[in-house]
Amino acid sequence: MAWWRVRSKLALVVAIPATAFTALATVQIAAAAADSAEVAAFHDRVELARPVAALATALQTERDRTAGELADAVREDAFDKALSADRDAVDTAYRKLADAADARAIPLGEAAELVDDLRDTRVAARTGALAPETVFQAYTSALSALFGLLPRATAGPDAALLSPTIAVQEIARAKEYASQLRARLYAACRGRFAEPATYQVYSETIAEQKAAVLRFTASAAPAVGATFGSGAGGVEAVNLRDRILEQIRGRTVSVSPQDWWRASTGDLSVLADAEQKALNQLNDDAKTLVDEHHKRTLRLTALILAVLVVTLGSWILIGRSMVRSLRDLRGQALDVAQRRLPEAIQRLRAVERQADLDNLPTTAFPQLGGSNSGDEIEEVGDAFAAVHASAVRLAGEQAELRRGANAMIVNVARRSQALVDRQLKLLDEVQGAEDDPDQLANLFRLDHLLTRMRRNDANLLVLAGADTMRRRSDPVPLSAVVLAATAEIEAYERVVTDVDDGGYISGPAVADVIHILAELLENATRYSPPDTTVTVVGRVAADGRSAYVRVADRGLGMSAEKLAEANEKIANAGQSAPVAAATAQMGLWVVGRLAGRHSVSVALRGLDRGVQAEVGIPAALLAPPPSRPYAELARSVLRRSTMHLISRELAAAASVVRSRAAGGVEEGRSQVGPWGPGDQATPPYGSAAVPVTVPAPNRPDERDAANLHGWTQEIRLPAQPTATTADVTDLATRHPTNRGTVHHAPPVVPAPADGGTSGAGLPVRVPMAQLPRNPLAAPPASAASDDPAEVKPALARFYRARHRANPDDDTLA
Repeated sequence: MAWWRVRSKLALVVAIPATAFTALATVQIAAAAADSAEVAAFHDRVELARPVAALATALQTERDRTAGELADAVREDAFDKALSADRDAVDTAYRKLADAADARAIPLGEAAELVDDLRDTRVAARTGALAPETVFQAYTSALSALFGLLPRATAGPDAALLSPTIAVQEIARAKEYASQLRARLYAACRGRFAEPATYQVYSETIAEQKAAVLRFTASAAPAVGATFGSGAGGVEAVNLRDRILEQIRGRTVSVSPQDWWRASTGDLSVLADAEQKALNQLNDDAKTLVDEHHKRTLRLTALILAVLVVTLGSWILIGRSMVRSLRDLRGQALDVAQRRLPEAIQRLRAVERQADLDNLPTTAFPQLGGSNSGDEIEEVGDAFAAVHASAVRLAGEQAELRRGANAMIVNVARRSQALVDRQLKLLDEVQGAEDDPDQLANLFRLDHLLTRMRRNDANLLVLAGADTMRRRSDPVPLSAVVLAATAEIEAYERVVTDVDDGGYISGPAVADVIHILAELLENATRYSPPDTTVTVVGRVAADGRSAYVRVADRGLGMSAEKLAEANEKIANAGQSAPVAAATAQMGLWVVGRLAGRHSVSVALRGLDRGVQAEVGIPAALLAPPPSRPYAELARSVLRRSTMHLISRELAAAASVVRSRAAGGVEEGRSQVGPWGPGDQATPPYGSAAVPVTVPAPNRPDERDAANLHGWTQEIRLPAQPTATTADVTDLATRHPTNRGTVHHAPPVVPAPADGGTSGAGLPVRVPMAQLPRNPLAAPPASAASDDPAEVKPALARFYRARHRANPDDDTLA
């Protein structure tokens, strides 16, 4: 329900009570309609009682006449002549009853069947085929069925109709008893004989008649009961009845039949008049009740419909008003959220002076309410306006805080950079004057730590969005850029490079490209085992319009989800918040920010073992070769201490190689390379000497010398012939015996310049003397000793000191 729209919710709020009200109202209307229908059906029964009473009177007359004719033994035509008028009256009354029942859809049921059966009874009575008592009971049964069509007191729909209904039933019963007494006494008078035993039956009939008259008087309306009198009948009829009963005891009846018929019929006429008055009273009461129920049903229906119409109408009006207000509120809120608030925040970001920030308005739009109605929607609009004003103020405060934080970060980073630069300069001087190998190794380690600190300061400047202030005018070879990035990390000796010649990075982008590659190399060496290498492949397109550098490690790698997340961070670094970048994976964020600054593409992809970072350098960052020599350009991007380190190691390695080459090749032995069994040593400096056989490095000092020579083979100085590696994955397949390391021809390195020897017996380095001034020229004569017995101890001492300076390196004991 939470996702429903307001219109639907309002409809639901109204629909539930409206439905409940409608259901209850429907029940009430149905009950009222049922009561009205019941009263109407009862009224139909009351109206049908008139023809029923008329038919009953006619049947009673025919029955009583038939009883007298049977007692006098009248048959055939005389019988028909005596009863023809009574029979016609019965048939006429029956047709009227049938028509009235059809009009009111009231079935006559058993009464119709019994009345129809009287035709056979008449024929049998005419011929004397049936006993008089049987004929009498046939008429009586038909009359009882007719009395069943009268309205019943138990079926009355209202208590007001109970007494009138009882009065109608009791007067009909009293009239029936009077008719039966008339028939039996009339038969006794016509036959002039009666059994004394029938006296008891006649007495009971008289008693039942009196009781029915009393009940009628008690139930009938006062006006109806008053017209009936005492209910005892005429005096003459009573006297004749008593006289006939006395004569029955003596079996002989002498009262004239005509006198008795006349007197008893007068008494029945009084009862019939009372019956008609009772029926009229009941009919009037039933009709009044029907009208009341109809009016009540109509009033209830009209009231319910009026309530529903008013409810639905008010819901439509109120709902449309609320929805219209909410729609206006939504439109203005969206306009604020999508246009006005971003514009205000953009203006806040563009503000540079504090005075301009103080003068910015905190409200970018008028209050959302315009009707001044003071309802809750208007209050919501005002609250949203207040929220917007608070958001603008908060954005201003955040902008001010961000500018302050950025200024603080930039100030601290630049101060730290200045101090680190001074420390590096001082360290270069100390390194140039130091002769102790162990102390020199510690100085080199400190040198790398300071270099990393300088790069961290540069990261802070990138986070703050400031310029690193390291700008160049001359382009630098791509190989020198890679070498400079390698020198920026601590585990530089694990990096294997294979970079094409001929590619030059434009001067303004050199520092940032070095920074990008250094961060990628730092991640590659940090998240891979220390005994593995990190391969760097650099290629320049044939047309010189693009270049790429691939950095691959042999670590555990990253899952597809982590790779996608890292690539997304790199791609969206320009839109990321500096705080988020500074808290997690800052290197990726810095790489992304620097790459976006120069349109450099950086992407990570997984390898079978490890991760490969692909850096695409666009044509805008490539420059033609400059006029300055290659070595000078290389020195311009490498610090002097880094050049000293590389030059010293390469010179020492070259001396070892020359010493071993002078020893010759032993016949009949397998060719074993200087960096492990199974590899052949390549003659240095392009000489024509044949491959040499060198014993496997079993002792620690021999192992150190072999590792150094392997490292000099893996690091290729600029402008030397390169391998034709196409991808990082090819590097592992071409040299499986050396963990995928690319080996090149030995670099052309001049011999160390003769600077004399120190007190410890070590050669004194001459700064910048070992850089190749012309990469294609032959190296000068080496000033170092060619005797392996003299070079090996010095080289071993140097590398033991270097490894002792690195506590994370456990390759040496």
